Amino acid sequence: MVEILSRLQFALTIAFHFIFVPLTVGLIIVVLIFEIRYFRKKDERFKVLSNYFSDIFLINYAFGIVTGIAMTIQFGTNWGNFTVVMGEIFGSPLILEAVIAFFLESTFNGIWFFRKNQLSRRLRLIVVSMITIGTTLSAVWIITANGFMHNPVGASWDGTKMVLENFAAIVFNPYAWYMLVHNHLSAILLSGFVVLAISSWHLLKGKEEDKELFKIAARYGTWIILISAIL
Repeated sequence: MVEILSRLQFALTIAFHFIFVPLTVGLIIVVLIFEIRYFRKKDERFKVLSNYFSDIFLINYAFGIVTGIAMTIQFGTNWGNFTVVMGEIFGSPLILEAVIAFFLESTFNGIWFFRKNQLSRRLRLIVVSMITIGTTLSAVWIITANGFMHNPVGASWDGTKMVLENFAAIVFNPYAWYMLVHNHLSAILLSGFVVLAISSWHLLKGKEEDKELFKIAARYGTWIILISAIL
């Protein structure tokens, strides 16, 4: 009964956490596209679209952090023995996710949140690029840990715990990289639908002066959906 309740609690926690993660991963790529267009064309409309959709990104990012903390705590409360047994395998990718990826994206998210309207076009592009790299690296390390559970490589069982033998084999686990591509394309597809849905609402019910702006967003959302769905 304890195991069933532990599984149920953890499943609900991780499912709620994952509501926010794909949109966060995909939407920052959309924001990056708008920033690239703003940098190259100097068109203020792309700056406005970037600011608008980056606000939605930041809200999702905040919820992802809070729900992710709850999930992390439950590794210890619900699956303490599993964590001990898998410590050598999970420890490296998860600490790299925190130290390299999470600190990178959090630092530049802070700059973006407080100072995006004071930044030059070049600095805006750099900041959003760093956030995008950070979220991608987060996905890499999380899926690396998850990939081992589906396709164990680079480690052996010594009778009491899993012993790390080849970290490179864990990092380059073919299952993990296949799932990374699948996960990212799915996240981009989701973000395309969100951009198109919000833009469509503005075109139908929004202010008249905003319609030209959201026609652009709808066009980009449609192309993102088409390309990512085919891929």
